[in-house]
Amino acid sequence: MTAQFSEIILIDGTEHSLCTEPLEYFFGLAGNRPNFEFKCTALYRGYVGTWQVLHDRLYLVGIRGEIFHQEDGTTSQVTLNSLFLGYPERVFAHWFTGELRIPQGKLLE
Repeated sequence: MTAQFSEIILIDGTEHSLCTEPLEYFFGLAGNRPNFEFKCTALYRGYVGTWQVLHDRLYLVGIRGEIFHQEDGTTSQVTLNSLFLGYPERVFAHWFTGELRIPQGKLLE
C-alpha cells in the first residue's frame, strides 16, 4: 500500500504533518462527498487540507485539489469558498471532536 500524503496543520506558526482527516468527518455527516480527482496513488482522497489551531479551536484554512464534474468531464480547483459558501478564508471545524494525530520524531518504520 502506498503511503498517503498527510494533511497539514499549523500550530503557533509551525507547520506539522497531520495524520487525521477532519474533513472526511464533515463529508460523512453531510452525506455528500465531492468527487475529488486523484492523480497519484499517494492521494486517494484527492485533496490536502491545511488546518490551523486558533484559540483552542480547529479551523480549515486551505485546501488543494480538483473536483471532477461528471456532467461535462471537466475538473476545477477546489477552494474553501466552493466547499463552504461564504467562508473563503477559514472554516471552524465544529463537526470534528476527535483526536488529532501529529507524528513527531524520527520515522521508525
